[in-house]
Amino acid sequence: SQSIPSGDAYAFQVADSEGCTVLVDGSFSCPCASDAGTMSPSPITLCISDGTSAQGIHNGNANFDSDDIGQYALHTGNGITLGTIIAINDSGVFAFDGVSMIAGDTYYISYIVGNEIAGVVDLLDPCLSVASGQPVIFFDDPVVDAGQDETSCSQTYNLSANAVSIGGNWSTVDQP
Repeated sequence: SQSIPSGDAYAFQVADSEGCTVLVDGSFSCPCASDAGTMSPSPITLCISDGTSAQGIHNGNANFDSDDIGQYALHTGNGITLGTIIAINDSGVFAFDGVSMIAGDTYYISYIVGNEIAGVVDLLDPCLSVASGQPVIFFDDPVVDAGQDETSCSQTYNLSANAVSIGGNWSTVDQP
């Protein structure tokens, strides 16, 4: 007979050589073997202008059943919830996408494991497993504001700068 998917009902009529028959029926759900494992919990922070991509770090502890594959997902959900999926790939490397992402928002890279359909993880697989996501934030370059123009001939001078939202320190890079 054909394979019976886990959770589906079955019914078999069994007959012996004497013509006695019995109906064997029911259903059985097999536990899922699929397990996406874990990601590094260390946040990734990048500047968009650097053009650097985020590399998710999987701990190599996934478990697959016979028809599973694993891929990486960049998404909005925290923990094991995917939320909105921005992109899926095999490498875990993701660049900022100005169309579907907002600078400064937290996104997550998760390893996902599930049945393979046409080369991708089936997101509707009842045994889909999602690793708790590694946080990633892509920052815009800060807007600096050194305050109003002022002149001074003293050796030291207190700069009246306006605070930058991400904090930081001012320093002299070049001087006359």
